[in-house]
Amino acid sequence: MSDEDLELVAKDARMTPAQRAKRDEQRALVISEIQSTERSYVQALDALHDAFVVPLRQKQKSDKPFDMSPAQVAALCSNLETLVNFHHTFLDSLSQVAASKPAAAGATAAPSIPAIFMRFSEFFRLYIPYLNGYEQSLNTLNKLRKNSKFSDWLNGDVKNGLQAHATRNGGGAALDLLSYMIQPVQRVPRYVLLLKELKRQTSPSHPEFASLGDALAAVQRVASVINEGQRAIENMSKLMTVQQRIIGDFETLIQPHRRLIREGPVTVTKSSSGVFNSTKVSRRVFFLFSDILLWTSDEYKFKGTLDLTPVKLVHKSATAFSLDSPHSAAQKALEVSCDTEAEAASWFDSIQTVVKALQEEREKRRDRTRQVHQRNLTSLHEHDTVHKLVTSSLQHLSTPSDSSPSSHNRASAGRVPPPVPPRSAATHGTKSTTADWILSQLSGWMLWLARICLGPWLLLHKRCCM
Repeated sequence: MSDEDLELVAKDARMTPAQRAKRDEQRALVISEIQSTERSYVQALDALHDAFVVPLRQKQKSDKPFDMSPAQVAALCSNLETLVNFHHTFLDSLSQVAASKPAAAGATAAPSIPAIFMRFSEFFRLYIPYLNGYEQSLNTLNKLRKNSKFSDWLNGDVKNGLQAHATRNGGGAALDLLSYMIQPVQRVPRYVLLLKELKRQTSPSHPEFASLGDALAAVQRVASVINEGQRAIENMSKLMTVQQRIIGDFETLIQPHRRLIREGPVTVTKSSSGVFNSTKVSRRVFFLFSDILLWTSDEYKFKGTLDLTPVKLVHKSATAFSLDSPHSAAQKALEVSCDTEAEAASWFDSIQTVVKALQEEREKRRDRTRQVHQRNLTSLHEHDTVHKLVTSSLQHLSTPSDSSPSSHNRASAGRVPPPVPPRSAATHGTKSTTADWILSQLSGWMLWLARICLGPWLLLHKRCCM
């Protein structure tokens, strides 16, 4: 047993009969929640499928009023049809589970929650393609929104279709499209939380206790793969939502490294320098990201952005501070004031944290660049050393010894005499050494091969002899 299971056993031993009865009631409620949330989730998938995916594929087969490519349609639809079919089957199985006590001995056992999750756990891997294509889906949606016909279709037919589904299922106002698209990303982690709670409310003596642990482990294995990209996907959805709220022309907010930190209303005093100095006080909405600050009007009309890397923050008063950017020649400073001291301090700390993180990351990049540059210089130095060693060694090996002519003739008796090196016009009449002739005959690729073969050995030999 795991430590968690041992803790549940010890807790069960201390329970009174009334507490055990209360726990059984809670267990039934958790089973009911698993069923009800699955039913709501399937309804959301159906709404997204019927109001968006099906009409989108029909538009593709028509005269293509939105100029959509097949790749764009595939990115928007992903494998949603497969998920819809799977979850209808999964819901049918969950609906057969009795939330009461286990079946009596001899009776036909009803399907149990752990047995169903064990049977379908591997099918949850169907979510991996959906998650892998989610960023491309958002980028495609963002690009197509620039088409007025596509945007009108989303705000008209799609929005009305989602609302019709919500009304048929007894709900109120429908969610926006992105809220439906993000739900598959959040579903499998939600199963993990529900199964953990079900196990916590299950007696260790219950016949399903052990299998419930196995089911939880099986779902967690799949969820661990999904969780790696879940935060990034949820962050991209937030960026997409903010971008849709802002009116005007500005660079896309969707960047892999960017995160939304906070947003809120402030008062901005903007000072400019030039031929005429000017100061303008306006009410603005700040959007603080992990690398930039963006502000809009109260009606979310885009007004400006500021790169926070070189920014310096200065306290002006208890409720005001300024953002000084040395990279902006026309803009002297951006003075920010808030309604309360606590709000001003909160904004100051949030922006300062982002600026500090950006500056630390910039220093780390500079250090890495310096290290790479130093390694390159060291490599060049060693390469030059190897080249000199190889050249000098070849000269040494090919130079005739200083022994007497007679001994040299005796040592070379019976050997084929070396070829006579050719003489150029410039060296005519001068006796060329054997080394000069060898080095003149080695081509570039032969010298390179000698460096590769002899260089490491010669360098090591030199270091060992030092």
